[in-house]
Amino acid sequence: MPTLYEVLEDDDFMPEFRQSNELLLKFLTQEKMCQVIRLVTEEPAFNDNPSRCFKLPFVATQVLCVENVHNSQMIFDDEDFTILKELMKFINVKEEVQLNSTLCGYFNKILSFWLIKKPNQMIRYIKASSNFINDLINHIYLNSSIIDILVRICCI
Repeated sequence: MPTLYEVLEDDDFMPEFRQSNELLLKFLTQEKMCQVIRLVTEEPAFNDNPSRCFKLPFVATQVLCVENVHNSQMIFDDEDFTILKELMKFINVKEEVQLNSTLCGYFNKILSFWLIKKPNQMIRYIKASSNFINDLINHIYLNSSIIDILVRICCI
């Protein structure tokens, strides 16, 4: 069985994912989707290969910005918000920790996508999360990515 990285690096992956290929969706379990999120939220190590540093975070962002039944169910039908909590670990760090600006842009793209596509479900998560807004505000210094997210939330 191929690894998650091998699947994500395949040129046919995104078209097949967008078309909701049944075998591919079965492969992308909740655990694997959390691994996909970590490609966006965890900085690669200094000695990681270029694919891990550049291609995989980009592809992971594309995966998380596809509105299909698989993603919608995986993200919003979980009472514990497992996928969203994994994503929010990116900003749930000490204020002194400088967020990677590239990964912050990916984070912004994912949140903005779902705030546009599923605003009610996102607001439900935000209300259920005790520290989401505070975590965003703690990193408002970074660049326009965090400010964009706050503005988008205010406009819902």
